[in-house]
Amino acid sequence: MQTFRDRLQAYSLGTPPGQVAPSYSGFIRRIESIGAVEPRDRIGVRLREEGFNSPDEFAAGRSLVIDLELWDVGRRELRTRKLEQIAHYVDARGGEVLDRYIGPSITMLRARMASDIIQALLAVEDIAAVDLPPEPDVATGEALELTIADLPQLDDMAGEPLSSPPDAGSIGDTPWCARRSCRIVLEGSFTPGPKASTISKASHLQQTSVPITVRFSNLAGIPDIPDNRELASPRGLAIKFRLPHGADTVIVATRSTDPRHRRPTISATC
Repeated sequence: MQTFRDRLQAYSLGTPPGQVAPSYSGFIRRIESIGAVEPRDRIGVRLREEGFNSPDEFAAGRSLVIDLELWDVGRRELRTRKLEQIAHYVDARGGEVLDRYIGPSITMLRARMASDIIQALLAVEDIAAVDLPPEPDVATGEALELTIADLPQLDDMAGEPLSSPPDAGSIGDTPWCARRSCRIVLEGSFTPGPKASTISKASHLQQTSVPITVRFSNLAGIPDIPDNRELASPRGLAIKFRLPHGADTVIVATRSTDPRHRRPTISATC
C-alpha cells in the first residue's frame, strides 16, 4: 500500500524535467476505479466454488468450518487483540473456535459457526478474507477401493512418462507443488519383508533395499506453524523410493482433522 501511495504522490507532482509525461502515468491510466473493500470481496475462492458468491447466499441454519484471515495491521499485540475480539464474538453467537495462529505477517482463526455469523463477519473491516480450509487435491474414491489385483504389471508401464502428483510438495530434485509447507525431509533406506515379493511385483518390494526420501508436510502453507495445531491440517506424508532401474515410486498420504475428511487419502505414482 505504501508503494502505491508513493506512486500516486510522484504522479501528482507533474511531468519531471526531461520526461514527456508524469511519473507512473501508464500505471495510473490502467486503474479503472478505486473503492473500499466490500463484504463480497472477502469471500474466498473455495467458498465461491461452493456457491457462496455474495453475503446474501449465507443462509441461516447451515454450519461451516472456515478460516478467517486478518489484514496485516502492524504490531503483533494489536493483531492479537483484534483476533481475540472476533473469537469472543464467535463464541457469544454459539460458534466454536478451533484454533488461532498469529505469525510474523499472517493472523488467522479457524472456527465452526453458523452461516449467518459468517455473513456478519464479512462486514468487519479488519477481516481480509473468509474461506473454507484447504483440502488435498488428490482423488480418494478409486484409491480407497484399490486392491493388489488392480495394480498394473510392470511391463504395462514400459515407455510411459514418469510423473509426480501435481500437489505433492517438494522432495530432493523433483519439482512438486510449492503450496504445501515442507516441515521435515529425511533420507534412509527401505528393505521389504521376505514375503513382500509374493504379493506384488512392485520394484521396491523385490527383496532389495532401495534408498528413500521421506517428507512430512502441512497443506496450510504456513512454514512455522506447529504440527499439532488445527490450522496445520491437512497433514501430509510423502515417500519416494529410488528404484534400481532409475525410476521412482512415490507414495503420498494426507490426513485431515476436518470431520468431512476423516479417512486418510493415499495416492501412488510409479
